Amino acid sequence: MNMNRTLALMAVLALFVPALAQTAQPPTPPAPPMPAPQGRTISVTGSGTVYGQPDQAVVELGVNLSDADLARALENANAAMAEVMSALEAAGVERDDIRTSYFNIWQEQPYGPDGMPGATLYRVNNILSVTIRDTETVSSVMSAAIEAGANAVNNVYYTIADPEALAGAAREAAFANARAKAEQLASLAGLELGEVIGLSDGSGVVPFGPGRPEAAAMMSEAAMGIPVTGGQLAVSASVSVQFALR
Repeated sequence: MNMNRTLALMAVLALFVPALAQTAQPPTPPAPPMPAPQGRTISVTGSGTVYGQPDQAVVELGVNLSDADLARALENANAAMAEVMSALEAAGVERDDIRTSYFNIWQEQPYGPDGMPGATLYRVNNILSVTIRDTETVSSVMSAAIEAGANAVNNVYYTIADPEALAGAAREAAFANARAKAEQLASLAGLELGEVIGLSDGSGVVPFGPGRPEAAAMMSEAAMGIPVTGGQLAVSASVSVQFALR
C-alpha cells in the first residue's frame, strides 16, 4: 500500500515540475544608463557700426536734348556729350572713371494750348556715371560739366573706395556686442560664459550713409559753385556667435 502511494506521488511530481520549468523567467536585466545631456550653449547675434569719411564721389550727369528731326537730335546730343567729356577730363577726371550708364531715344508728342497735337519730337538722353576720386573737387567738376553743356544731373553720392579697414572695425564691434549680450544672459541664468564653439558672419559688410545729397536737373549759369558735401559714411556688420555655458 505504501508502495502504491509513493508511485502515485512520483507521477504527480513528474507532471508538475516540467510546467514550472516552462513558466520560469530569467531575471530582468538592469535598464541601460540614460545618455548624458549635451553641453549647454547660448547663441547670440551682435552688430557693430563705425563711421568714416568718404574718399570718392559718383556723379550721374549728361545731356537731354530733343529735335523734330531724329538725326539732328542725335547729332546735337553727341556733340554736346563730347564737350562734356572733354570738360570732365580737363577738370581732372580720368577717362577710365567715365562710363555711360544710361542712353535712350524716344518720341514725344507735345500738345498745344488748344489741345491739338504738335510736331513729333525725338528726345535723346545720354547719362554718364563719373567717379571723382578727390572729394574736394566735386563741385568744380560738376560746374565744368554743366558749363560745357550738361543739362541733366540725376544723382550725386559719396562712397569709400576700400571699406575693408572700416569693415574690420565694424566686425570687432559686432563681436564685442555679441559677447556682452551672451555674458548678460548667462549671468541672469546663474551661469558662466565658456568658450566660443560656433561663429558666422551674420550679414556681411553694409556701407551706407546718412542721406545722399542729390542734384536733380541742375540747369545753371556757368562757373557756379554747387554746394555738395560728403558728410560721413557708416559701415555696419553683424556676427552670430555660439558660446558654451558652464
